[in-house]
Amino acid sequence: MKEILRYYVEDWGISIWDWITASVTICSFVVAVCAFIIARKTLKSQKQTEKNTMPVINMEIQEFLFGGLVLKLLDAHVKLAALWYLLNEKEFSYYPSEHILEKLRIDKSLIHVELFYDNFDNYTVVEGFVDMLNSYNINITILNEHLKSPKISNEMLYNEFYSLIHENNRIADKWAINMFSLFQYDKNKYVHLLQPLLDQVTFNEGDNLKLRYYDENEIYIRFLNTDIQKKKLLLFMENRTIEHMKEFSIYLINKQNPQ
Repeated sequence: MKEILRYYVEDWGISIWDWITASVTICSFVVAVCAFIIARKTLKSQKQTEKNTMPVINMEIQEFLFGGLVLKLLDAHVKLAALWYLLNEKEFSYYPSEHILEKLRIDKSLIHVELFYDNFDNYTVVEGFVDMLNSYNINITILNEHLKSPKISNEMLYNEFYSLIHENNRIADKWAINMFSLFQYDKNKYVHLLQPLLDQVTFNEGDNLKLRYYDENEIYIRFLNTDIQKKKLLLFMENRTIEHMKEFSIYLINKQNPQ
């Protein structure tokens, strides 16, 4: 071995330290390649395990889950409005307990973006919708912190609620657009989704509808077919808002005396 090394050192002008450095480099490269292969196989195994253990979600189930989101959006809208009116009446001298704010969030886990990977246009649409839900939920968290702070003015709190109501409306409008483009939804399918809510309201065509909190500009009634359906939904929202105001009033905390 010494003779071989001496040959290369003398004839090629390469020092022993150069050979040692080269040997270390080659060994490091081999180790890195082996590590990459092992990591790749491990990741593949993990993905296969996840695939085997996850519930099977196909596009039909995703359509059902995506469609049901409008009910959650409507519920969050009504609860947000109820809390807004309730706190405004009390001049924002109270703030709600944590679990009330949790009721206002929208669960984005119902949307499985991976189902749309094979279609770039659809994936972009769904990913953009998920981003809207993320933004909305973040703003709920910010509102929660601001409601507790004595440094935030009543005007600013009022405007935050106003902005969140409109953000909820924008998400609902985007939901309708997405359901049409992704699943060819029409007004009849939308009515079918809301029918259980409409059935809870008794309203005749000649009745005079008097509402305190809502009017015919509400985004959620735009997708309905008839005036009776629209009036029933408005009345449902009105009744639920009043119910939630009574419910939430029990869970308000005085800013001056939080204990």
